[in-house]
Amino acid sequence: MNDYEKILLIVGTIILGVFVISLMLAVITYFVVFKRMKTASIYNMSEKFFMYKYKDELIKGHKWYDALPKDIYKITNDRGIELIGRHTINPNNKNKNVILYSHGYRSEGCYDITCMGSSMLYDQGYDIFVIDQEAHGASSGKYTTFGLRDSDNILLWVDKINEIYQDDCNIILFGDSMGANTVMLTADKPMKNVKMIIADCGFSSAYEELKYSVAKKYKLGMLVFKLFQFVSKLFGINIKEKDARITLKSSKYPVLFIHGTADPIVPSYMSEECYEACTSEKDIILFEGIGHALSGILEKEKYQEKVLEFINKYLER
Repeated sequence: MNDYEKILLIVGTIILGVFVISLMLAVITYFVVFKRMKTASIYNMSEKFFMYKYKDELIKGHKWYDALPKDIYKITNDRGIELIGRHTINPNNKNKNVILYSHGYRSEGCYDITCMGSSMLYDQGYDIFVIDQEAHGASSGKYTTFGLRDSDNILLWVDKINEIYQDDCNIILFGDSMGANTVMLTADKPMKNVKMIIADCGFSSAYEELKYSVAKKYKLGMLVFKLFQFVSKLFGINIKEKDARITLKSSKYPVLFIHGTADPIVPSYMSEECYEACTSEKDIILFEGIGHALSGILEKEKYQEKVLEFINKYLER
């Protein structure tokens, strides 16, 4: 073997090694991202968790919600996944207004409701309907779909709410983070009695959010990300399947976008891109220096004022 052949062998071995290691990292990333994990209780929240500083506020909101009377509803989607929703009727609800809360990734509805204002809309006399997404909380499923298939589940929940109210109600879709992306993905769908969508710190697409997280935030690079995308598709999840910027171009509902400008998990430019893409009536509020899903906690008064202003503007139309 001459020197040239040796160099080729060494280079080839290095390239193959990099590819094999990258592929292993991609497979591990797939299971980390999509495999169901037990939701960490806010009561046992680690100091390393980004919302640890606001643990008391989260627990307060959870206790408030936990004490409310609830009717439990179950639906099964076309893939055989049983989904759980909790319905609380407000005795002061004269207009049959109901909020459908859609929670974020690796969380549960009973926890994320604090990030979306806790009792704010209940205090306004609205009924609340809190769901657990697929492979989260009390809902079944071994793998999450990062909101991709949850948007189809939202349509099922809207049908269930209309069934409960016998088609006589006003529905507001309200989501945070992955839950915000989930409700935005329904914006171009005809949904009976849905009046508007509120999206707090939502990402524009699973593809863009995972690219940001895998390649940039965790510095695994584009090779690992592209292999992760390939592995995900092999396992039946196409992360490019849906994009909120596309559905919002044909939005049938007014949309309020909310985001903190210092969000390290879902960059605020994603909400700005969604706002620009949206062709229906819309509004956006950016909270300067606020991190992920914290606007409703750290800027509570301003947050509630904006949400209520938006709802009151479009609810009766």
